[in-house]
Amino acid sequence: MSEEPKSGSWWLTLPGVLTGLAAVITAVTGLAVGLHQISAPSGTEKATPEKPAAVAPQNDSKPSSASSDATASQPTSSNDARKQSLALPAGTEAKLRGCSSCDEHVYKILSAQLEPYNSEKRALRFTVRFTNNGRLPANFWDASFRLLVDDVPRAPISNLNELVDGQSAKEGEVVFEVPTTENQVVLQISENDDSTKIPFDLTATES
Repeated sequence: MSEEPKSGSWWLTLPGVLTGLAAVITAVTGLAVGLHQISAPSGTEKATPEKPAAVAPQNDSKPSSASSDATASQPTSSNDARKQSLALPAGTEAKLRGCSSCDEHVYKILSAQLEPYNSEKRALRFTVRFTNNGRLPANFWDASFRLLVDDVPRAPISNLNELVDGQSAKEGEVVFEVPTTENQVVLQISENDDSTKIPFDLTATES
């Protein structure tokens, strides 16, 4: 009997060769992936640069016109410091009757104050109490007051216009413009044909 030829090893066949190559490729690929993961930094998040601190925007907006007007109408501290209270002369109360049958009206000067007005003038402010001793209402207004500067009468700029009931009193302010060069003035209070004059020394200020 002739001997049967021995079968060759399976690895030497074409399928075996292909399978072996696939195994080698898979091993090499796995090794490369492992080495890459070891060398790469841990985590998947990328480092982000620090953001600069937020800077609050400066408020350069100008105040509204309403607030500006309100602020402008307020006296400044420097003007307050330059206000001067005048020493009141004797006889600052005037009792007037517009006619022989009219009721008595009493004007009493409570205070007088000088304050800045502009480069050429000052404001002279009088606080006056008007007492109506009659039974009917009476006018308490600028028309009853004039300021004599060098014997020239000047009208007030205060727009005082009040109605005072009978047997009652009310206080108000009468304001005049006075040149900065004047130091002597006279306050004149009148009702029809009756009047009185009160001189004021603008240099006589209270301490």
